[in-house]
Amino acid sequence: MPIPKQNKGWWLPANNLEIIEKWQSEPLEFKVGEPVTRTITIIAEGVTGNQIPELALYYPDTIKGYADQPEIETEHTTNGLRGIRKEKWALIPNQDGIITLPEISVSWWDVTTNNLRTVVIPSKEIQVQTAVGRVKENMHQK
Repeated sequence: MPIPKQNKGWWLPANNLEIIEKWQSEPLEFKVGEPVTRTITIIAEGVTGNQIPELALYYPDTIKGYADQPEIETEHTTNGLRGIRKEKWALIPNQDGIITLPEISVSWWDVTTNNLRTVVIPSKEIQVQTAVGRVKENMHQK
């Protein structure tokens, strides 16, 4: 199957694809200097886990993102192969206030309909609080 002209980036032909975002805890609380784990899971029907490309995530300067090693699996189902790629990120805000995490989008070629499709995790605004230890440090400086 040739790569379509409108395709940019990945070439991931699949029967279906979904992307799931999970946070280490709910309700979600961010504090300056304290890590919060974000897990992004991509599940693609009709491909192996190794065929699912690595996510290219870019975070604003106000938050540092540290990627863990991805977990890659291939399941054999009654409908064929199911590839799973799970990426975990430790996110550490370096200032308080509102930080916008950019949207995450994954484009893929739907082999059932012969169309380029995109799944999206929308951008997210997070409220970052000052960590308790940092408040005390600032009070001693005055």
